[in-house]
Amino acid sequence: MTIFRFTSLLILFLVFKTSVFSQSSEKEITFMFYNTENFFDTIDDPNKNDNEFLPSDKHNWNSEKYFSKINHLAAVIDSVGGKGFPALIGMCEVENETAVGDLIKYSVLKKVGYDFKVTNSPDIRSIDVALLYDKKLFKLLSFKEVSATNPELPENKTRNILFATLLFNKKERVHVFVNHWPSMRDGEENSEPRRVYAATQLRKQIDSIKKAEPLAKIFVMGDFNETPDKEGIYKTLEAKGQDSVLKNNSASVLINPFYNLSKTGKGTHYYQKEWAVLDQLMFSFPVLNSEKGLRYTSGSADRFYNPMVLFTAQKSGETFPNRTYSGTKYHNGYSDHLAVFIKLKY
Repeated sequence: MTIFRFTSLLILFLVFKTSVFSQSSEKEITFMFYNTENFFDTIDDPNKNDNEFLPSDKHNWNSEKYFSKINHLAAVIDSVGGKGFPALIGMCEVENETAVGDLIKYSVLKKVGYDFKVTNSPDIRSIDVALLYDKKLFKLLSFKEVSATNPELPENKTRNILFATLLFNKKERVHVFVNHWPSMRDGEENSEPRRVYAATQLRKQIDSIKKAEPLAKIFVMGDFNETPDKEGIYKTLEAKGQDSVLKNNSASVLINPFYNLSKTGKGTHYYQKEWAVLDQLMFSFPVLNSEKGLRYTSGSADRFYNPMVLFTAQKSGETFPNRTYSGTKYHNGYSDHLAVFIKLKY
């Protein structure tokens, strides 16, 4: 064997070994979002309209049901995380800090080391959004609430948007927004301007971040009460499918990996015999193309469609989320929404 050939083989071996070592040393974490469906505690808050979820109310929302709900939510979170628990969790339809604190304290989640923030919104249903993060991986740098209630429609008070900036792995800033946009209760057409307003306020925050930090890693998650192709998300927020972003080289828009899911007939919420992708996770372009730090694991975006959270009706054969209540009928289920998640390497 000539010296040249030996040297060439040695170089190839070292390159291969370095590549394999680099891949094997990569770690992966999960971000998830979950609409928890009326996660109320059992204590009356005189400053909130929580009367429907008290032991004395028609729902008979007592401690037994409350702790069953806690264990169910924790089981979903544990399962979504795979081998480990999710590193970051967005939630909506939580009543307050007490409920989220109890979820961590009285379930399997207590061994993770989560800290959390909860908004204090003017919502007429007295529900809020929350962010849980693993303290071993994240340090909270700042937190604020962004109003999504249009001042021209003060009677339609809704949930504030939670905005947190965190330091990941002691060296990388990430910006996280947790949303629960106005519902379609008054009809899609009548309620759409409220969601567009929420999208406008969110987009302003994102543009402000990108102006100061062009390569910012931004994550947007929530129950948007509209599918990825609707005006609020697609046009106002400018969140589009990955293929469209890459094709048009649109680095300024958000990437919505749940855009394609909505074209398959699958969804996260089931209503009137139809699935809809209302719950989504999105991120800024640097999360996709970054060579270091947090970066999206291609194809990992999905809903938690698992038998443990589903119910199949005997008469119709329809399968849908196993919810806690339908009206006042108690099902001891999980939620009327499916959790969604993405995986990220670093």
